[in-house]
Formats: sequence, C-alpha cells, structure tokens
Amino acid sequence: MADDLAAIVFDQSADWWRNFPCPEEELLQLVAAAPLRLPDDYLGFLRLANGGEGSLAVSPGWFRIWPAGKVLEANRDYERDEFYPDLFLFGVCDSNLFAFNLKRPFPWPLVALDYLDDKRECMDQVADNFTEFARLLGRPWLRSGIST
Repeated sequence: MADDLAAIVFDQSADWWRNFPCPEEELLQLVAAAPLRLPDDYLGFLRLANGGEGSLAVSPGWFRIWPAGKVLEANRDYERDEFYPDLFLFGVCDSNLFAFNLKRPFPWPLVALDYLDDKRECMDQVADNFTEFARLLGRPWLRSGIST
C-alpha cells in the first residue's frame, strides 16, 4: 500500500501543491490526540505530503488537505463535536469540508459537504478510502465532459 500511495502522491502528471512530509513527532501527536483511529493510508499520505492543495477530479473541484498539526484545531474550530459528531474533518475548500464518514465501516469513506447545509442535503461521498481520494488529487474536474 505504501508504495502505491507514494506513486500516487509523487505522480508528476498530477498538478497539485504538496507540503513537505510530516515530521514523525507531529504525526504521533495527532495519532495520540485524535478521538479515533485514523486510517493507515491517511497517515501514510501525511508522511509523504503533510497536506496540500489543488484541483480535484470530483465536485467541488478543488481541495485543501490540512497539515497534521492543524487537523485537531480545525475540528475544534468547526465545532465537530456539536455539528459533525459522525464525521472527522481533514480538509476544506471554500464552503466545503472534507471528512471521514464515521457512520460507515472503517477505514471510512470520504465525503465532501457544504458546512452551511445543516440538513446535509449537499453531502456527497467522494471516495471509498483515502488512497482512492488521493488518486483524484491534481486532476481536472470533468463536468459534462468539459474540463474546468
């Protein structure tokens, strides 16, 4: 899995801005403080690229994955315990949040949702797992066959 993830993250045809690898100490702090077990492929991603930003092949068409040191702070800032207890947030794009859907079996599918939509009518599953999500990074969003 790690080799596959590294090939995805460092694929030069994928156009996105990658942060430097996460320092192991910072990653261990996230793992220790997180209120749940984090998926291995997500942690592997952070070891390779501690977050990043760029185009996304599915709606909303853009992503920003938070660095490990910002994840818990962002979950607090978005009041996850009150508004999203069934999700664990890991990124953002404009008014969209990216999260693991904790209502589904581990390693949890990934969803994008509009944080202004309190009824969650605009929550879409974007990938079955983090590796599948990583394959979408840096790829143009094709809407009706037209690249945006």
